[in-house]
Amino acid sequence: MKHFIVTAAMMMALSGCNTEAVSGGQTDVSTAQTLIEKPVVHIEIRSDFDIGLHSPPYVITASIDDANLMMVGSLHANTPSSDTYKTVRYLIASNAIDMIILEGTPASVDIDSAYATLGECLREASLCRTEMHYAYSLGKSMHADIRFSGGEAAPLDTYGYIVTQKGYSLEDYIAFWYVRNAVSLNGENGMNEDVLRQQDAQTKRYLDQQLGVIAKFDYDDWLAWYRNRMNVATVDLDAFDQAMLRPSVEEHSTIIERLSYEFNVVRDNHLMVTINDKINAGFRNILVVYGEGHVRKIYKALTDRSTSTPYLSKWF
Repeated sequence: MKHFIVTAAMMMALSGCNTEAVSGGQTDVSTAQTLIEKPVVHIEIRSDFDIGLHSPPYVITASIDDANLMMVGSLHANTPSSDTYKTVRYLIASNAIDMIILEGTPASVDIDSAYATLGECLREASLCRTEMHYAYSLGKSMHADIRFSGGEAAPLDTYGYIVTQKGYSLEDYIAFWYVRNAVSLNGENGMNEDVLRQQDAQTKRYLDQQLGVIAKFDYDDWLAWYRNRMNVATVDLDAFDQAMLRPSVEEHSTIIERLSYEFNVVRDNHLMVTINDKINAGFRNILVVYGEGHVRKIYKALTDRSTSTPYLSKWF
């Protein structure tokens, strides 16, 4: 049984930071037309519409109060030749975007500071590794007045929901992090035992700095957790893929699928909170760049919130 010490920091929520105005050149909107390679397709979203039938990347456009919302359902891709890259670039070039909300960073974090270490990616978007990074780089270079925000919940809020409200253990919470890292690293063809063991120090810092938890939980502890909770004799690292993270709370769902479901509940709910916060703050042309799974989850909420019928578009 692992021993965890919860410090006073557990009782403190992470505070948000105001993002300062960014600098950069204005874009000639006419240049955006050269980015279109296929006819634009607009599909009205009805209550019975199955957005899952349409392959990413696609864009959900909705009017909320007097604000325009464009939400990219992205296929996680890291090359400038990808359709996701071209879609994001087209939207930034052809619209007067004043706010971009990005996956992967808590809304409470100053995203300019968080992304300050991107290096060459900041100067050339085609060198960025993820769509969140190149959306940031493109926005900085194409419009001087764009502000940026993460859309994720603060780690302390996520912890509070998963452990305090849903009743999972801290070990479950930490082990799920290792699983996500293993899946991500495997997708990049850079995952092995030595690489995963390097996550131990990052995990310790995360627990201490973000949650105020002092805990010993390392790679060997994770292996033991995985064998026990997944009821397997050995851990096959080569088998870790995105299918493991399928969110599900069905009768025969694995602990990983159940945790994935609950983490997504927090993330999707907080994204809607962030969208509403930005509209209330006065932003009127908002671009959201998130994985298409999240877009599928919240499009019905967008329909309920929208003052006109949302529609789906595909350019590429």
